[in-house]
Amino acid sequence: MRHRLLAATICALLAAGQGSAATRYVTDDFKVTVRSGPSTEHRIVRMLGSGTAVSLDAQAEQDGYVRISTPDGKEGWILSHQLMEQPSARDRLAASQQRFDNADARIRAAEQKQADLQAEASALRSQSDQLQNEKARVQAELAELKATAENALAIAAERDRLRGEVAALEETTARANAARDALADATEQRWFLVGGGVLGAGILLGLLLPNLRKKRRESWDRL
Repeated sequence: MRHRLLAATICALLAAGQGSAATRYVTDDFKVTVRSGPSTEHRIVRMLGSGTAVSLDAQAEQDGYVRISTPDGKEGWILSHQLMEQPSARDRLAASQQRFDNADARIRAAEQKQADLQAEASALRSQSDQLQNEKARVQAELAELKATAENALAIAAERDRLRGEVAALEETTARANAARDALADATEQRWFLVGGGVLGAGILLGLLLPNLRKKRRESWDRL
């Protein structure tokens, strides 16, 4: 579509330069002579290709020739009908094609940049989703660790409480054992004393009984 529009524009530019006389076209692929003077008798100083821009000395015109200056500063004479007020159609076509190519290149570059930006945006969205998932996973692990820490604190508190109870029970048991040992010692001493008393009483009776029997016998004898 753009190529057809460009071709139509060029045709319109060419048609704009046509008059009422018969149309004649001079090929763009030719070179014109620059002479040292305004006639074919003067020597050729150089050749200029079609589309070459020259500076025109409007005050110097003679026998269909005009004096010009080339881009590199050389001066000479050239037939006035070999000069155009605007670049040739070929040059305009080339310039238009160049502008078209430049515009097309810019469009392609913009399209590529847009595609790159879309791909980058898609990658960023994917990365954002991954980061969100990672964030959720880390938060879940943090909550689990927090719960585990709370359980550990509760377990430590329960352990300390049980240790306190065990220590209290051990202390109570130690006191009970001490009281039992003291009671056993006291009981043993009491039985030892009782046994000693019984033994002493037995010995005493053993000593007294013979005397009592002797006295009773003497009493009976007196009767």
